[in-house]
Amino acid sequence: MKEIGHLLREARIKRGLSLEEINETTKIRLDQLEAIEAGDFQRLPGEVYVKGFIMNFARAVGLDAHEVLQKYYELKRAAETQASPEDEQSPDDRFSSEEGPLPPRYLPPEIPLPGQPFKVEKQKVRNPLRKRVYLKLVIGGLILAVLLACGLFIYNRFLAEQRRPTETASEAAEDEIVSMLSEGQTEDALAGQDGEPEGGAKSGVDAQPVLLAEARAAVWVGLYEKQSGAMIFEGTLRPYETQEWKLTGPVQVRIGNARGLRLVFNGEDLGVLGAEGEVKTLEFSPDSVNRQE
Repeated sequence: MKEIGHLLREARIKRGLSLEEINETTKIRLDQLEAIEAGDFQRLPGEVYVKGFIMNFARAVGLDAHEVLQKYYELKRAAETQASPEDEQSPDDRFSSEEGPLPPRYLPPEIPLPGQPFKVEKQKVRNPLRKRVYLKLVIGGLILAVLLACGLFIYNRFLAEQRRPTETASEAAEDEIVSMLSEGQTEDALAGQDGEPEGGAKSGVDAQPVLLAEARAAVWVGLYEKQSGAMIFEGTLRPYETQEWKLTGPVQVRIGNARGLRLVFNGEDLGVLGAEGEVKTLEFSPDSVNRQE
């Protein structure tokens, strides 16, 4: 193997390159480059690395990498075929070349010596039927597991489909209530909520007034008792969010964005309350509305 190292070293010296420069080009460590030039390939990590290192080294010094690698393989095969014929001869061959019969210890164990009874060794018979039964049980278990998984998936999907109509009906009922409030049917809706029969619903001044606020955009709203100034509600309503209050006395409403809020009082839509970003204050009594700038 030293011929490969000598070949690479001579090519490197001929090009005027140092091992440090080869290291920068090939990224092979200096100690490994020294081992390659010395022909000591046992110091390299393994045969796969030896092949790559030799080819990269050969390219770096301007040699044909494949020719150098082919020469390495030829030298390696020649070294492996130089084994001694004496080492390759088996003990049985040595005894067979000598004169005289083979010693008893080299007789095949199945042939009895003279005077010994002939023994027949029982062989174990494999049962292929048992193996087939096991295979069928495993396959049946896998099929059963797949069927159970599919059934569980279908059952969960069926439950989800059953829930959707109920949720849709609930949302439709809420939309219908909001629509009734916006169309001036507040008194009838409130009568149904209070549990009073339709024939006994109160009207006019006797019915409890209702103030409904619906946000068209993000808007801050504050609701206070007019006389005491006590806070009833303060907060920001998000778009399409609603709040509803039953009035027992005069109240004051403060709005941070007049155009972003819609008010319905006793079924009457108050329309556009003001401009975008305009701060508005309104006062409500059970039977009237007072707007303030």
